[in-house]
Amino acid sequence: MNRCQPLRVGVAGLGRAAALMVPDLARSDSTRVVAVATPDAGQAERAEELLGCRSYRSVTEMCQDDQVELVYVATPHELHCAHACSALAAGKHVLIEKPMALSVADCETIAGRARQAGRAVLVGPSFGSLPGVLLMREIASSGRYGHPRLCTVFSYSDFVYRPRRREELVSKEAGGVILSQMSHQVDMVFTIVGLRSPVAVDLVPGNWDPQRPMTGAYVAVLRFADDFGASLIYSGYGRAGRTSGDRWGAQGDREMLRRVSSEQERYMKDGRAFLAGSGFLGGSRRAANFARVVVHLEGADMVLERGSVKVIDDASEQTIRVDNSLRAAHRRAIKEMVGVIRGAEEAIHDGRFGTEVVRTCSAGVLSGASRHAVAVPPVPLEEIVP
Repeated sequence: MNRCQPLRVGVAGLGRAAALMVPDLARSDSTRVVAVATPDAGQAERAEELLGCRSYRSVTEMCQDDQVELVYVATPHELHCAHACSALAAGKHVLIEKPMALSVADCETIAGRARQAGRAVLVGPSFGSLPGVLLMREIASSGRYGHPRLCTVFSYSDFVYRPRRREELVSKEAGGVILSQMSHQVDMVFTIVGLRSPVAVDLVPGNWDPQRPMTGAYVAVLRFADDFGASLIYSGYGRAGRTSGDRWGAQGDREMLRRVSSEQERYMKDGRAFLAGSGFLGGSRRAANFARVVVHLEGADMVLERGSVKVIDDASEQTIRVDNSLRAAHRRAIKEMVGVIRGAEEAIHDGRFGTEVVRTCSAGVLSGASRHAVAVPPVPLEEIVP
């Protein structure tokens, strides 16, 4: 294996996630997009022209391409398991968009297939790859300020009022924000303080718009056996965090989505996909200013917001500027992915990590439905294969 050669990537699915990630894969010196899989003929033709790659009508067909070393699975969540397993059966490494799958069982199936095939599985890119989050991980793991004791993550977006597929609006079909957005928050917590399983999750869901019947907000408390605790707050109703000029969840958007049919809304969602316009989308350049993370260590507090990490101890306050754009997160995710596959570094966001994120979020789904705290069955981490 030549470690100097770019990693050859096949892209499964060209939806919104790919619209943000594929341009950064194409720009990186460490990766080269050699194939895409999409049933949309027009999309395939544009990808071939712009990326200089081959196109396939199915993921299974693309996985048989000998030039593909890694398959980036960016298809709808319910297809992650099938497409990841197809890639692993063909001897490919896998990068899966979050969440890893819709159930813990599917995550464990993917991880088991990866072990049998001797291939790497990585999950992301997620907010756990933001440079600010990784800096907090470095500080927390140094031991300089003692152990992490508490963590709070507050996030917000206009998730509810973006065009959605019908199944994304139905909570029992994994619609709503818990698996889609809580996975980002749990990812940040696990990245910063180290991978661990909560013993219980208590989640209060918010469903405030009968025209968009999904869980659109929540507050969740994660309790861990070592007395560490995390609180996660999220709203997808497009109000908090909006600044002058933003259209997050604007009234006009809400009214428009209430008038259109499911088919029209799906068409609108397709318009946010990769190459739906005239060329590369620039969305990954925007700053990740949608989250605030506070970690209380025994001897200091760390605060992540916008483009900085603050470290506050009893004697001083230090502000460290960081590039917290999605593009910077993608670069770090690509570095981790290539480093793991080329044998240059250890994985952070591997199959074990992705499984524990889904295990935690699944407990949140159950807690929200039952209106009670849910105990998370203890699973020794060594039993979850990477």
